[in-house]
Amino acid sequence: MKIMFHALTLGWMVFAAAATLLGCGSGESSSMGADPLAGAALFHDRAPAGLEGNGRACSDCHIDGSGFQLAPADVEARFQQMTATGIDDPLFRPIDADDFTTHGNAATD
Repeated sequence: MKIMFHALTLGWMVFAAAATLLGCGSGESSSMGADPLAGAALFHDRAPAGLEGNGRACSDCHIDGSGFQLAPADVEARFQQMTATGIDDPLFRPIDADDFTTHGNAATD
């Protein structure tokens, strides 16, 4: 358990440093410095200022509780929840890949 805690702490520090040093994707250095809380907020932000994103946060695919990975069980649980509630989940938006069901062989990936 102690090793897992340290791995998660290290993971947060890496993501926080990367997000703040990259200046939220704006091409400029960030004025936030290396603030881990600011980095964590950016990691979960689906619309960070200065970045024309796709409506997803880093944490939509890099799940905190799964070692910053996207496990098949996480995907299945989120799909079942989305299907049951009708509430959109950014993971399943057709932004990054074309829909082969709709476009058949003309679909691109």
